Amino acid sequence: MNEGYIYRDHVTDKKITHPNTVLEFYTKHHHHSSREQWHQIIQHGQVKIDKKIVNDVNFALSPGQTLEYLRAPWVEPDVIMEFDVIFQDEHILVINKPEGLPVLPGAMFLNNTLLNLAKRKLNDKRLRPIHRLGRGTTGAILFAKL
Repeated sequence: MNEGYIYRDHVTDKKITHPNTVLEFYTKHHHHSSREQWHQIIQHGQVKIDKKIVNDVNFALSPGQTLEYLRAPWVEPDVIMEFDVIFQDEHILVINKPEGLPVLPGAMFLNNTLLNLAKRKLNDKRLRPIHRLGRGTTGAILFAKL
C-alpha cells in the first residue's frame, strides 16, 4: 500500500463555477469521480481549503484559494520491478523500460512507476524523464539528472 497523495488546485477566475461551491468545482474539474463520490469525499473531511478541512459541500470558493484533496492510501497494481540500465554518466541515464511498467505516476500508479523505482534503486532523486513510453511499451527511455 502506498502513502496516499495530496492533489492541489488553485482557484482562479477561470476555474470558478456557477454556483461556486467546492462540490461544483471538483465535479466540473475532476471527472474521475462522480458528483456523488465527490460529495462523500468532501463530507468525510478529505478536502482542505487554505489548509483547513472543509466538509460542507456548499462552501463558496473565491479566486486565490488553494484546495487539497487528500487521497487515502491505496494498493497499487503489481508491476515488473526490475529494469536494466543501458547507459549512465553524470548527466543522463538510459534505461530499458519493461512492458507493463508506467513511467510516470497517474491513475492507480504512484510508487510503482519507472521514475520512482529508478530514483530508489539508483539513489538519485534528480532523475527526470526526457520523454515517455506507454505502460504497454518496452524500449529505451532517457532520463536527465537535474
